[in-house]
Amino acid sequence: MVLGRATLNRYRTLGPHPPPRARTNPEGRDGRPAMAAIDPPLHGEALLLAVTESMVALHERYHHRAPVSARTQMLGDDLLACVMAGVYTDVEKTMIELQRGPIVQETRSAFQNAMQRKFIDAVERLSGRDVLAFISNHHVGPDIEIELFLFNKPV
Repeated sequence: MVLGRATLNRYRTLGPHPPPRARTNPEGRDGRPAMAAIDPPLHGEALLLAVTESMVALHERYHHRAPVSARTQMLGDDLLACVMAGVYTDVEKTMIELQRGPIVQETRSAFQNAMQRKFIDAVERLSGRDVLAFISNHHVGPDIEIELFLFNKPV
């Protein structure tokens, strides 16, 4: 599912759609409280759109700007990929222009590592599936970021 500039602007103007009904899980993995899961979990295009909107919302919340474009694809049965373009802030762009790209990459990587639980929780809540691994990376030229979620095999 692709969100272009017009859709992102509409998203910012209207805000996220009301969430589907949620069910509460009293306890999640490792005994920690679980986020409410969507009941029933989303599938297909609905899941792709919801994950894209969630990743854009997290990016906007923590970087104070939405990416220029974003799309999410399911690759096979167990790999979900969200690609966002135009992700860097003006400060980061300036640092890159001043040949300080490694500092931007190091800072982004540290931040994504610290925030990975929020990304995983969002995808688990929307999909109803456990995320086995989360990989996040970004690239300076072109200006893109990718979030990969590897699901546990369905039982």
